Amino acid sequence: GYPSFRQILKALDLAPVDLPTSLDNRLQPVPADFAGMDLQGLLVASPGNPTGTMLDHAAMSALIDATKAQGASFISDEIYHGIEYEKKAVTALEITDDVYVINSFSKYFSMTGWRVGWMVVPEDHVRVVERIAQNMFICAPHASQVAALAAMDCTDELEANMDVYRANRAMMITGLREAGFTRFAPPDGAFYVYADVSELTDDSRALARDILDKAGVAVTPGLDFDPVRGHHWLRFSYARSTQDIAEGLGRLKTYMCYTCRNHPDQNGDRHAYSSHYRNGLRAVLASVRAGSDRAGAGGPCQKRHLGWLVRGHDADAWAKPRGAVSGVLAG
Repeated sequence: GYPSFRQILKALDLAPVDLPTSLDNRLQPVPADFAGMDLQGLLVASPGNPTGTMLDHAAMSALIDATKAQGASFISDEIYHGIEYEKKAVTALEITDDVYVINSFSKYFSMTGWRVGWMVVPEDHVRVVERIAQNMFICAPHASQVAALAAMDCTDELEANMDVYRANRAMMITGLREAGFTRFAPPDGAFYVYADVSELTDDSRALARDILDKAGVAVTPGLDFDPVRGHHWLRFSYARSTQDIAEGLGRLKTYMCYTCRNHPDQNGDRHAYSSHYRNGLRAVLASVRAGSDRAGAGGPCQKRHLGWLVRGHDADAWAKPRGAVSGVLAG
């Protein structure tokens, strides 16, 4: 999850407990993840950073009920609300008032540097939070409050931003798969994709540095978000112009093509293809087998080497005539 939460809890002399999530649950927690644990609270983010995935009404309700059963507090980070694609994000306040909700003008309202947001807390904690705020920061700066009020009248501009995010999201989902990054949950909101790169590396920090050095593309190693399993994950952000995202994806495809052709396998064969790259090919071929006419699908290296996979150089390649595949995928 968002790394600052862990540090804030430590600063308050609380012990953060990271809950491992899985792609099967779209990288969101479920009650079984903390069953029997003596927690004081559960903090969730929907949409989340780094995953972009969301909790639906049933999933949110189940977490609130399980937290309440343990006598713990439920805290809902809803800072990315408003940046959603195929469905609206669920607020915890739809389910109960006995929760703590955190929100901000930073994301949907594009006011990251103004440091202004709000909280909704149970009635019996309003005065408690007021006293803490008065002693720590008093209030948000007056200029930030005025700017936030103005931002609430900027619907046309804000929805234009959403149009860019939607286009970038679609491009990112397709482009990452074509480059060979296939293991991720498509984001429901926010502007991130969190991808499992365990088939490519055991050191996401080194991979991120290599991508930056050789492709000029900045990605974030998963260790920032998960100190235990993050060495197998990368976060990709698409909060830039569509032109920038297209350029970045093109560079990633070229990088993956070069890397997979020049990284030696255990026998020192520099022409071996990594399982990660082969999985990218499989994803393209799977769409062909399903009858999808994806003309031009796949990165340049994948299209060039589809014949290599189909001709049986991989243990589980499909016995499909080469011509039938290349005819559909010809760019």
